[in-house]
Order: sequence, then C-alpha cells, then structure tokens
Amino acid sequence: MFTPLSPFQFSVSDLGRLGDSVGPAERNRPDDVAKIETALDRLGYFTVDRNQGPSGVYHSELKDSMIEYQAARKLARDGIANPDGPTVAAMSNDIAKAPAKRRREDRKKIEDRGKANRAKTNQLFQDIGSGVIDYFQGLADSLKSDVERRAKASQGGSLLGRGGGSPRGHYNPKTGRYDEIYE
Repeated sequence: MFTPLSPFQFSVSDLGRLGDSVGPAERNRPDDVAKIETALDRLGYFTVDRNQGPSGVYHSELKDSMIEYQAARKLARDGIANPDGPTVAAMSNDIAKAPAKRRREDRKKIEDRGKANRAKTNQLFQDIGSGVIDYFQGLADSLKSDVERRAKASQGGSLLGRGGGSPRGHYNPKTGRYDEIYE
C-alpha cells in the first residue's frame, strides 16, 4: 500500500511477511507495523487514514484492534503478531479468501459516494448559477440607475440632487472635461 504521504511501499502479498514481531514489548519495526495496520484495515478491524496511509507506529488503538481480531478468530488475545505465528497466518488466509468481496463492497461504497458527490456538485452549481445571475442583474440595475443619474445631471440637474451642476475635480485634458463629480 502506498499513499502520497506514506513512506511505506508494499503489495498485498507482502502483508503476511513480517521481518519481526509486532505487539506490546516487541521490536515493532515500522514496516512490519504498517503491514499489520493495513491487514487489519482490509479485514475491517482498524482504519488507516486514506490520505496519509499507515503510520508504522504501534499504539493502543492498533493493539485493541489486533486483540479484537484475535478474539474473533479464537486465537490467543495478546495483541502480538509473530512472523510465523497463528495471527499472521490467519490474517494472510482471511485476506487471500476475501479480496474480491471486499473490493466489490469498496466499489459499491465508492459508487455511492460518487453519486452523493455529484448531487452535491450539481446543487452547488445551481446555487452558484442563481447567485451569478442575481449578481449580474443587480449590476445591470445599478448601471441603469447610474446612467439615468448622469443623464439627468447633464441636463442641468445634479448627481447629488441639490441643483447647481457645477463640475469639480480633476480636469481630463484628453476629453476636455472635468470628472463627473457634481454638487
């Protein structure tokens, strides 16, 4: 199993090949712990972070998951996985027996998540679309009222509505006019 942030790289067939024991007071080599995490994840007893992959660190949650697996398989409940021991053998057998079923379940979950995500995305686009339409309608209304005010001001009125109509501000030599600020 390899994810972008995980330093561990191994195949499913490597899960049963431990270099050393994993468990409380054992050597707990990071590669071996990562294999146990991955095996228990595939068997439904532990959850590996899908973005970061296995941690390679033996901890109490992993121990509890291993003991739960051992209890379900009627093995010694010690939280230890020896390279040639019954826990590793049982994990290897269980993974070898059920990969197709597990993959089918995973595909179904992925399809369901995909449908849900597509529905959320469609709703988001509808919300964004109506928001964009509302934005441009408001912009058009604002421009229309601004044009009407400017037209009124150029006919002797004032942009501020107080009469006078005398220009103030910066003179633009290119157009030969003052800025459109009136009092």
